[in-house]
Amino acid sequence: MTDTGKSYHKQCTGEALQTVQRHAADEDITLFAGCFCPFVQRGWAALEYLGIPYKYYEVDPYKKPRELLEVSPKGLVPALRLSNYNPPRALNESTVIMDFLEDLASTSTKRTLLPPITDPYARALVRLQSDHINRTLVPAFYRYLQAQDPTTQITGEKEFKAGHRDARWAVRTCRQRSRWDWVVERGRRARMGGHHGWTLCVIIIHVDSFT
Repeated sequence: MTDTGKSYHKQCTGEALQTVQRHAADEDITLFAGCFCPFVQRGWAALEYLGIPYKYYEVDPYKKPRELLEVSPKGLVPALRLSNYNPPRALNESTVIMDFLEDLASTSTKRTLLPPITDPYARALVRLQSDHINRTLVPAFYRYLQAQDPTTQITGEKEFKAGHRDARWAVRTCRQRSRWDWVVERGRRARMGGHHGWTLCVIIIHVDSFT
């Protein structure tokens, strides 16, 4: 990220600020975040949903402070500092971070962003739609956030809302496909997946949840 000289939010407000304040104490995981960044927001939402303890640390990625560069060489957010290692380790890139948090939760909080591992097809469907959202909805949302003049803001809003509707329709279609996939198990019908199995798509769709 390069400083463009334009104004942007440097602090959360409302319920997002309350969440930040609840996560001000030191933890094994520190989330380096820029509140305006949708890539931060989906990693942040994953931390909240999975119930993993963390500290929220707001940084300005346009200024690229030293402590951010130590965990993210390109100065991009989100990034994690993992203090339970000696010396501390780091991760960056939102999709990598979400995969890491999913694995971490499997041995700690027992929550998951994906359908159960016993249903690889349902997991593949979620990843398929997540990839679609990453390619279409997220860039549209970021352009909308960055728009400065009224004309560009109006265009960006329309593009984002259209992408949002398309993404929600795609997820509903996937869920309908999955509902018809029944298996016989111990003499009864059991549906694989479940309510929590679509959380990854929901988090990526609602990247604006904390703005």
